[in-house]
Amino acid sequence: MTHLPYTRTYRRALLDMHIPDWDPLFMTKFDPVEVADAYADANLGGAMIYCKSHVGLNNWPAPVGPMHPGLKGRDVIGELVTELHDRDISVCAYQSVTWDNWAWHNHPEWRTESSSPPFAFFGRVGTLCMNNPGYRDYEIAQVSALAAGYAFDAFFIDIAIWDGTCSCTHCVRRYEEEEGRQLPEVQGWTDPDWVHFQRTRERWSAEFCDLLHDAVEKVSPGLPFYSNATLTFTPAYAGRDFDSLRNETFVGGDRYGNREDQMLATKVFSAIVPGTSPEFITGRVLMIGEHVEVKSESAMTQRALAAMVLNSALLYTDCVNPDGSINRDLYKQMGRAYSRLEPYEQFLGGMHVEQVGVYFSERAMGDPTLPSVPLSELRAENQAHLTSWLGAARALQRAHIPFGAVTRFQLDDLDRFDVIVLPNLHVMSDAEAAAFRGYVERGGRLYASGHTGIVNHEGVASADFSIADVLGVHWDGNESGRTVYLRPLDSSLESAILPQDYISHMVENVPADGMGYARPGCVIPRLAGANEATALAKLTLPYGYPDSGSLEGGGWSSIHNDPPWDDTSMPAVTENRFGEGTAIYSVAPLEFKAGKNADAFVHLVRRLLTKPLAVAADAHPTVWVEAYEQPEDHRMMIAVLNYQEDGPPIPTPVTFSVPESDREIKAVRRAVTGEEIAVDRNDGTVSFAAGPVEYADMFLVEYSAE
Repeated sequence: MTHLPYTRTYRRALLDMHIPDWDPLFMTKFDPVEVADAYADANLGGAMIYCKSHVGLNNWPAPVGPMHPGLKGRDVIGELVTELHDRDISVCAYQSVTWDNWAWHNHPEWRTESSSPPFAFFGRVGTLCMNNPGYRDYEIAQVSALAAGYAFDAFFIDIAIWDGTCSCTHCVRRYEEEEGRQLPEVQGWTDPDWVHFQRTRERWSAEFCDLLHDAVEKVSPGLPFYSNATLTFTPAYAGRDFDSLRNETFVGGDRYGNREDQMLATKVFSAIVPGTSPEFITGRVLMIGEHVEVKSESAMTQRALAAMVLNSALLYTDCVNPDGSINRDLYKQMGRAYSRLEPYEQFLGGMHVEQVGVYFSERAMGDPTLPSVPLSELRAENQAHLTSWLGAARALQRAHIPFGAVTRFQLDDLDRFDVIVLPNLHVMSDAEAAAFRGYVERGGRLYASGHTGIVNHEGVASADFSIADVLGVHWDGNESGRTVYLRPLDSSLESAILPQDYISHMVENVPADGMGYARPGCVIPRLAGANEATALAKLTLPYGYPDSGSLEGGGWSSIHNDPPWDDTSMPAVTENRFGEGTAIYSVAPLEFKAGKNADAFVHLVRRLLTKPLAVAADAHPTVWVEAYEQPEDHRMMIAVLNYQEDGPPIPTPVTFSVPESDREIKAVRRAVTGEEIAVDRNDGTVSFAAGPVEYADMFLVEYSAE
């Protein structure tokens, strides 16, 4: 019996085992054979297994740190590796670092010393300092012995974050020796002192990840290594950036939200290490923090097939019961869900067809529109760039426009995209500004929104957008009211939002009130009166703006909302020719929310596109379509998913159109069956109907070798 390399598996699972030891029954019923049998029921190709959890107790005889007493001295890691390999399942080691309760209790000298509030799990987790030499030696000893002692197929590091700022003696001394500075006392994304410290924290966490990678590589050369990359999507707490992923064989990480979360993670991960299949980790529960809930079989199936469409692996997490037992029925349901994915795996791979590149920067996670605060008030912030990225992805997917993520690692490769989208990209380095300027000057087409480029990589605020010359507009402060409106002047933009007359934007980000109403929003800029660009829409303000009025003083025009009132002459959406290219800018990130705002965003992207879509789909907005060029097989693979999360999907028809361009399309086949699909040819375009798609389907567009 043989198992595939972990990197070539697509169906994976993990059993969370964060179980302490203060009850003698904890983990006493854990049975490696039963777990391996359950994983076989789940039809897995790969399994991640816990070697050390956040609790800090080991499931193997580690050279440092204790074993979990409930295991009674059994090396369940060794047993699991053997049992899983016997069932043709590849094995990835899981090691929790920086979150380690045993070490926190037994080595208080290793703890982080933070004045900022804790982030992790209701205060149940103790965090250790990555700069502490004793703690570093402890983790290196563990991962070295693990990688040397077992026949793992991959190695995964979880956490590696700061969980707040650390002011221990090691951090203070290192910062002073390396940077010649004292630790800052406040957080502010336009405070260069804070941002310098943040960049240093990111460098330190990347170096810590390097140490762990090097320790594994030394004893097990070539063993695939990766860490939890979604930590780079967090603001100040984690202190990690993409540089911490420089040793990744492929990129993976966990998120537990909606469909767009899976798209965000997978597309950004693919951009960080191109040419690999990333791993998306998510729970079998409806919401993290639950223990007994299980996603429906149709929901599990659609998540699995979404991974297929995105050319990635899916890893479902389960949670062990405190006594070590598991729910076998769950794994049978998981197996049925994964069985729908398996037939497509042989056709995966290739170069993702991406005509629009949506730029994502992990360094734009903070909010420069907020005032500085003491570190004791460090908080999770309104991540306007992240929210705007997710909205752009959702809108482009629903419009079936081929898109992918772009990061700072692709700045030299922007020309392959027809359009680049900068969704509320607050922070922009000089290198990024130069790359975007050159892209448009050479003929590229760019959409930017919100506070794009008002702060540089070092936290220095600009008096204008860093690419103001490209956008043809100039910043003149921020809006301060609650609601503003964009009034279309361009007839095509006007048509795109019918039957609405205006596009609305909430300037305030208001959480749910006593009646349960939330008003998500973000601060936006106001443009100066003199601009080089042509206005496609202008700003309209509500009655009494910026004052929202009151019961006593009046000053409002409608009790439930703030209708448009004052049609100003200030531009709000603009279009500018720069060099050989074009840039469109919107003061409000239209992509921030769904509805007509998203329709307006899609309209502007289509306005910028100069080439026909490489794959055009006439389908319901819930349908996901992704295409991959596979030149070695002289074909394009098109994957389609009918992604309806609420219950079993309703079969829906899909029709595709593919321009032949400079190659002749010979045939279109349904991938799994090989059935040839009838096509229509008209003016150099080949069209074909997929028929009603229940869950998913895949098509191979074969073209001549010439």
